[in-house]
Amino acid sequence: MDPFFRFLCPSCGKRLKATPRDVGKKAECPCGCTLLVPAPSGASTGEEALDRPALRELWPWFAGGAAALVFTAGLIVLLVVLHNRPASPDQPSDSEVAATLPSGGDAPRGGKPPDRPAAREGEEPTEPETRVTPHPSVPESEPTPLNQPPTVEISRAEPLDPRVGETLRVELRGTDPDGDDLRYRYRTDPEGEWLTTSDGRIYLSELKMGALTLEVRAEDAKGLSSAVVQRTWTVKAPEPPPSMRGGVVELTKVPPVRTDNRNTLVTKYRKQFTLTASSTWGGWPTDNALDGNIESSWFSAQDDSAAMGRKPWIQATFPEDVPVARVTILGNRDPQWLKGYTILSGSITLYDKSGKVLKTETNEGIGNFRDFDFRFDPPVKGVRAVRFTSLKDQGNQTVHRDIGIAEVQIE
Repeated sequence: MDPFFRFLCPSCGKRLKATPRDVGKKAECPCGCTLLVPAPSGASTGEEALDRPALRELWPWFAGGAAALVFTAGLIVLLVVLHNRPASPDQPSDSEVAATLPSGGDAPRGGKPPDRPAAREGEEPTEPETRVTPHPSVPESEPTPLNQPPTVEISRAEPLDPRVGETLRVELRGTDPDGDDLRYRYRTDPEGEWLTTSDGRIYLSELKMGALTLEVRAEDAKGLSSAVVQRTWTVKAPEPPPSMRGGVVELTKVPPVRTDNRNTLVTKYRKQFTLTASSTWGGWPTDNALDGNIESSWFSAQDDSAAMGRKPWIQATFPEDVPVARVTILGNRDPQWLKGYTILSGSITLYDKSGKVLKTETNEGIGNFRDFDFRFDPPVKGVRAVRFTSLKDQGNQTVHRDIGIAEVQIE
């Protein structure tokens, strides 16, 4: 007879074998459950079935195993339902928490931290575990680095073709990334001392013949300096003085123009604004002072000159308020009537729409007393009319006793 007998596992139903001396002892089924080896029912071989009394003895084991399976299945279903349950309006879902909580498990802004679960008896309290979903990377604009050096440029220089004895006027323009106020330094000797100008204007007078090199730089309030900007001019010999005959200037050619006025306002409003004058000589109207041709001039009527006790004027009137930064008056250059019609001294007056004077300046003509340049910094706003008046001229040096102007430029 086989010394082994067979019995069934109450949990999984697997057929197991044991010896009679194992009866009542604990055994472990391959399914993982622990059980007591039951007594064999009668003398039988290893393959005969168990009788009903044996089944009655094993019933408690079957019932316990089935209950364990039902409990385990129910617990799994409950966990799945809780995990997939949608969040209530007052309670954020896991994805929402992960999206709003910063790393480290801090509470959302404006809310209280979640209550920690109570530690079981005999257990040490543990920190609640928080899952964190990393935020997608959001590109940020690069901040403007601080303490950047300023920049500087030579924005304007006059005359364009300097000559011996003249004054070179230079204007600088600088920018600072940090918004600091700038001061400007300059020198004409590479080994010389740096001079300072706070308004960005440089006046180099009594020019000498030869190469003139100007170096400039800008400094901010923190002492940071821009790169050095350099420009070189060739100072030429002075123009030969005009000969005089009977008090009238004898010229051999039309004097050149040495201005870079862009004439932006005249260009913009050319068809809308008017140019009037105290008087006009027939055939030489005020339009000649707007045609862009320096050899066509406006002439005043006979005896309308400062030398004859009058104050001849020419005036531009705009259709609306404009800001005026610069007015340039080019003296007479009509090649047929070149001698004895020059304005030597004049004034510029800016008016608003009601006729109120906004600004008045007086200046001496340059370049054989023929050209005038008036600058306004900052520009004068609300200007409706610009009037130029002759205060001193050559109106008594010809039989016509009048004066002329080649062009009026306003920007």
